[in-house]
Amino acid sequence: MRQQLLQGLQICQRLGKRRAEMVFLNNLANIDRHRFDWVTSSAEYEQALHIANEIGYHWGASRVQL
Repeated sequence: MRQQLLQGLQICQRLGKRRAEMVFLNNLANIDRHRFDWVTSSAEYEQALHIANEIGYHWGASRVQL
């Protein structure tokens, strides 16, 4: 599952789809959090939050912070 999310993230990054990139990062962070990989999940949440704020996607920013 994680590998497919990474592939989706890479596609979104290549296409410049920032909102979808934020969603993929948030989903990856959720998986890593459940795997107790706190360092990786924290970095992914931070990246997702940064993108959400950058594009003005307030609902997405709130989802990342849950």
